[in-house]
Amino acid sequence: AGYGILYLVKKPFSSKLFSFVPHIYDESYMHAIILLIVAIFLVSIMSAHYVNKLDMVEGLKDREE
Repeated sequence: AGYGILYLVKKPFSSKLFSFVPHIYDESYMHAIILLIVAIFLVSIMSAHYVNKLDMVEGLKDREE
Protein backbone atom coordinates (compact mmCIF):
# COMPACT_ATOMS: atom_id res chain seq x y z
CA ALA A 1 0.00 0.00 0.00
CA GLY A 2 2.89 2.33 0.78
CA TYR A 3 4.40 1.94 -2.68
CA GLY A 4 1.01 2.63 -4.26
CA ILE A 5 0.58 5.85 -2.30
CA LEU A 6 4.12 6.95 -3.12
CA TYR A 7 3.59 6.41 -6.84
CA LEU A 8 0.31 8.35 -6.70
CA VAL A 9 2.09 11.26 -5.02
CA LYS A 10 5.14 11.09 -7.31
CA LYS A 11 3.59 12.67 -10.39
CA PRO A 12 1.99 15.78 -8.80
CA PHE A 13 5.13 16.63 -6.82
CA SER A 14 7.72 15.99 -9.55
CA SER A 15 8.75 18.61 -12.09
CA LYS A 16 11.62 19.33 -14.49
CA LEU A 17 13.79 20.69 -11.68
CA PHE A 18 12.73 18.32 -8.93
CA SER A 19 12.38 14.55 -9.13
CA PHE A 20 10.56 12.68 -6.40
CA VAL A 21 11.89 9.12 -6.15
CA PRO A 22 9.77 6.92 -3.90
CA HIS A 23 11.80 4.57 -1.72
CA ILE A 24 10.80 2.59 1.35
CA TYR A 25 13.64 1.36 3.53
CA ASP A 26 13.74 -2.19 4.89
CA GLU A 27 13.81 -0.74 8.40
CA SER A 28 10.37 0.75 7.77
CA TYR A 29 8.93 -2.71 7.18
CA MET A 30 10.46 -3.95 10.44
CA HIS A 31 9.09 -0.98 12.38
CA ALA A 32 5.64 -1.55 10.91
CA ILE A 33 5.71 -5.26 11.79
CA ILE A 34 6.86 -4.56 15.35
CA LEU A 35 4.21 -1.88 15.86
CA LEU A 36 1.55 -4.21 14.48
CA ILE A 37 2.56 -7.02 16.85
CA VAL A 38 2.57 -4.64 19.83
CA ALA A 39 -0.87 -3.27 18.89
CA ILE A 40 -2.32 -6.77 18.51
CA PHE A 41 -0.83 -7.80 21.85
CA LEU A 42 -2.25 -4.75 23.66
CA VAL A 43 -5.71 -5.17 22.13
CA SER A 44 -5.78 -8.85 23.06
CA ILE A 45 -4.83 -8.05 26.67
CA MET A 46 -7.50 -5.35 26.93
CA SER A 47 -10.13 -7.62 25.35
CA ALA A 48 -9.29 -10.48 27.70
CA HIS A 49 -9.53 -8.13 30.67
CA TYR A 50 -13.00 -6.89 29.69
CA VAL A 51 -14.27 -10.38 28.83
CA ASN A 52 -13.11 -11.72 32.20
CA LYS A 53 -15.02 -8.92 33.96
CA LEU A 54 -18.32 -9.89 32.29
CA ASP A 55 -20.93 -11.59 34.41
CA MET A 56 -22.85 -13.86 32.04
CA VAL A 57 -25.60 -14.74 34.51
CA GLU A 58 -26.28 -11.07 35.26
CA GLY A 59 -26.33 -10.30 31.56
CA LEU A 60 -28.87 -13.04 30.86
CA LYS A 61 -31.07 -11.87 33.74
CA ASP A 62 -31.11 -8.33 32.34
CA ARG A 63 -32.19 -9.57 28.90
CA GLU A 64 -35.07 -11.62 30.30
CA GLU A 65 -36.59 -8.66 32.13
